[in-house]
Amino acid sequence: SMGEIAGIYQASPELYLDLALLTSGFSGDKISFSDGNMLILDKSGQRVVSVDTSTKKTEIAAGPDVLKNATEVAAYTDKDYVVDDSGISELGDSPRVVVAKDWEGEIKLTAYTGNLYILDKTTSVVYRYQGSGGVFAAKEIWFGEGVSPDLSGALSMAIDGSVWVSEDGGRILKFTNGKQDPLNIKGVDSRLGGVASLFDGEDG
Repeated sequence: SMGEIAGIYQASPELYLDLALLTSGFSGDKISFSDGNMLILDKSGQRVVSVDTSTKKTEIAAGPDVLKNATEVAAYTDKDYVVDDSGISELGDSPRVVVAKDWEGEIKLTAYTGNLYILDKTTSVVYRYQGSGGVFAAKEIWFGEGVSPDLSGALSMAIDGSVWVSEDGGRILKFTNGKQDPLNIKGVDSRLGGVASLFDGEDG
């Protein structure tokens, strides 16, 4: 009766898809989802797999012949993006660099409303690249003037109009209209021990 009394539920996960059947030794490190399109990155094997969640149709979107130290993926409707040594590339029959690398260190990537957003852990800044017809403009700082949070411990980023950032230690930060919002997490009976990833609600 814990669910009815305290709102605490325990669920047993079920196997959805075994990607090792598609490619031997596949290990998913990063995952992104948009409009029924799931994108999964295997960093050690330098492989990206795409999954149509309505049919479970699975295919290799890119392999080590294309990827050069890939670290992030982002799905947006029918577009697949990956971050590697070249910058941000759109995957497809002929992968192309859409944003040349102009950062140092680790970044987090998210696509939202046709734009690309990166969180640069070295500078603790969120940048936006506005997109139009598959072309992206020069980056602009998303934060408002005087907003300078410490994002060096960021683990993941999600966007639903606001920018959400998870950090080491279980802390979650929220930013709206370029400034930080106070955030109180409700319905959790104890402090979060760790947040590996965030998911935005754009897909409902």
